Order: sequence, then C-alpha cells, then structure tokens
Amino acid sequence: MIQPLVSVIIPTYNGQKTLKRAVESVLKQTYKNSEIIIIDDGSTDVTPGIISQLKERDSRVVIIKHDNNRGFVESLNRGLGEGRGLYVARLDDDDLWVDDKKLEKQVDFLQKNPEYVLVGGGLIKIDSDGKEVIRYLFPQKDGQIRKTILISNS
Repeated sequence: MIQPLVSVIIPTYNGQKTLKRAVESVLKQTYKNSEIIIIDDGSTDVTPGIISQLKERDSRVVIIKHDNNRGFVESLNRGLGEGRGLYVARLDDDDLWVDDKKLEKQVDFLQKNPEYVLVGGGLIKIDSDGKEVIRYLFPQKDGQIRKTILISNS
C-alpha cells in the first residue's frame, strides 16, 4: 500500500525552550512519509537557529519564516497553503506526541475508512517537572463530537 504524505504543521514564536522536543516527537514517528512544516512567526530569540539545526538533521523539515509576528491563525493558514500532504497533522511548539505510532495509526484508520475526514487523540497535561496533571480523552463517536465541537475544541 502506498503511504500518503502527511504535512505536519508546527507554528512557533519564540519557541526556543520547547520546539526541539516537539519536532523530535514527530521525527520519532514510525510513519515516515511526512513533511514537517515549521512556521517561524517572527521569533526574536534563538528559535531560527534551532529550526536550522533541525533542517540540517532531517530533510523533511520545511522552514517558513515570517519577518514579523503575524499571529497564530495566519501562521497556520500559511502552513496549510504550503503543505503538500494528503493529510494534515497539527502540533503546537510546546506539545509533543507521546505515541510513536500516532501518525501510523491515524493514517491507517483514514485509509481504511474514507467516510471519515478527521481523527484526533487524547491529551495528557504535564507540569514543568514532567509530572502528569490530568489525562483527558475526547469524544469518539459522531454524536458525542457534534454535541461538543461548537462549544469546545474536541
């Protein structure tokens, strides 16, 4: 089976403390047919250097640079416009994927279930020491999702 390309979109602004860890969680994925689009939204810290190092390490990293801060939504839209993948995966610069098979599982599901247009996962919030604070699983069934999607980001 041909593996479709997944565009992983990561907007960042002054993400020097967390961006590398976020990108490394993507690089560890078992699903390898991906591009990692990092949108630097006018960072004023050492984030551009970190992004350059990540690009040198892995050719899947694509760099988009804004000269000034344009905001989260514009950065996401720019990443979507540049992405070439059949599927899009989102990751914030201060988050990480703990399941190394996340993309593999999600692409496999979408390929086998073409009537679906969206997949998601749960959330584990940790404190600055890495201790779990809360674990939350989002609604999984269509009816449950429809009840909450306009109220909160499920």
